[in-house]
Amino acid sequence: MREPATIIAIDAATTSGIAVLVPGQPEGGICLYSPALYGFVKGASTEVISEVLRDIIERVWSPDIRIVIEYPYLGKNPHSTLICCAVTTRWETVAQLLGMRADLVPANTWQTQQLGRGGSGKREQRKKLAQSLVFGAMGIRCNQDEADALCFAIWSLQCETSETGMLCRIDSSIPARAVHVRW
Repeated sequence: MREPATIIAIDAATTSGIAVLVPGQPEGGICLYSPALYGFVKGASTEVISEVLRDIIERVWSPDIRIVIEYPYLGKNPHSTLICCAVTTRWETVAQLLGMRADLVPANTWQTQQLGRGGSGKREQRKKLAQSLVFGAMGIRCNQDEADALCFAIWSLQCETSETGMLCRIDSSIPARAVHVRW
């Protein structure tokens, strides 16, 4: 059984939502995670992304960091689609250059599991549902990009549970530890 990883979840776009969940000391087969950091990055350059990932790693250093990035949203506008794909690729590339693996996950994978029936609704409806889920689970009020990243991070906890054999969940009694950062 391996130790649970620190999770960095990224909702990549020209304004990217980011959430970092840090595991506590496992007790009795349960590992309580606390939301350590969340925020958003306005800017899509490789330099900005590199600076942000380095900052996160310095703040929450852990021997085992799991980076998960949501596949880009493919809308009707081809220009926006190209930008979102480029930004996602930059996040993944910077993670690899820093020596970390980044897993890309389709949005519908985590949304249907985290948001339930609402995960199949319209994009705007899903984002509002994510905001209310984050407030209910962690007591955090945040924008839509941050809410998507936090929900994505919570979904990643479920993956940690299956990979580590240990129950991983959010410790909702300590939401005040979350540091809100705007890069």
